[in-house]
Amino acid sequence: MKRTLRLVDRLQGAWQGWQVGYVASQNDALTGLGSRNHFERIGKYQIERRSKKMAVAVVTFDVSGFKFVNDNFGHHAGDIVLRILALCIRWCLRRETDAPFRFGGDEIVVFLSGADAQTAEDYGRRVQGAFLGVCYLVLHGLPSGFGLSFGVELMTRERALESVL
Repeated sequence: MKRTLRLVDRLQGAWQGWQVGYVASQNDALTGLGSRNHFERIGKYQIERRSKKMAVAVVTFDVSGFKFVNDNFGHHAGDIVLRILALCIRWCLRRETDAPFRFGGDEIVVFLSGADAQTAEDYGRRVQGAFLGVCYLVLHGLPSGFGLSFGVELMTRERALESVL
């Protein structure tokens, strides 16, 4: 009986460890957004499947002047900027099916289900305004050349994911 209980304890520990590792591989550790690895494994398939039923807008964000922040204020300040961006992206999401992923560095891609170009543009502007406002308060002003640029592409049945990324 004791031996069985020890085996059960070890199996439960292994299962919990696997769950923690799996969740960590799905999310970017710094921003909490979906990781690129998660997108490559699962998100890509889900978004392609969703785009066969409805249009999916792809909004790509990039922090202008990010290198300047890292070089002059340190990587900790750059990390704070990325966390602020992730927070603003989540604040502005429209529905549960919208999916943000950190693709690397300061590049973040958001998939908006059922969105047309105008809706995606509006979303991008809302994120941009929120981000710049919060950064202005946190950084006590904005460095010259600092900003947030974004681009919008539509994914439809005819336009595959690779052609919009």
